[in-house]
Amino acid sequence: MTNHVHLLMTPSSIGHIARVMQAFGASLCTLVNDRYRRTGALWEGRYKACMVDGKNHLLRCYHYIELNPVWARMVADVHGYPWSSHASNALACANPLIRPHAPYFVLGTNHHERCEAYREVVEQIVDPEERDHIRLHLQRQHALASDRFRQAIEACLATRADPRRSRKDRQAGKVRLVSRTRPLFCRHTHSE
Repeated sequence: MTNHVHLLMTPSSIGHIARVMQAFGASLCTLVNDRYRRTGALWEGRYKACMVDGKNHLLRCYHYIELNPVWARMVADVHGYPWSSHASNALACANPLIRPHAPYFVLGTNHHERCEAYREVVEQIVDPEERDHIRLHLQRQHALASDRFRQAIEACLATRADPRRSRKDRQAGKVRLVSRTRPLFCRHTHSE
């Protein structure tokens, strides 16, 4: 986008997204500052992220991210934005940076079927309330998930934050996390 970046990432372990975003921000800041002879931070504050329940909400996030340039009137249709994952997801254009998530594979038995089904998903009219719902969860950094999933995460986090549990118990993994590899939807806002 003109003033922010949307990323949908699945970390391999806890803390990886924070490290990726830190490295991304530092590298890009150095590049931009050197190229344009400027100083200072490139991003306005920290990135925002929300956990996404892949089963019910992941393809909606694909849809949201890929249609953003259209909603912002940067392009006339989703095919016109060169920085989008749409070419990979809907048109089978290879991109080494993009690896589909599990719900994408359910769309068909082969790559052609998945692309065709995905194009149909993207062509559906998005309810403005759903678009606002996704934005709100991202801005507030709340999990984009069913109530049941959110309650499970909250219970897990409350257990992990329990000061009565010893460090030894936490390290032994006596309380299992619901998931360490849920997709995260990130938005990094540019300062200019």
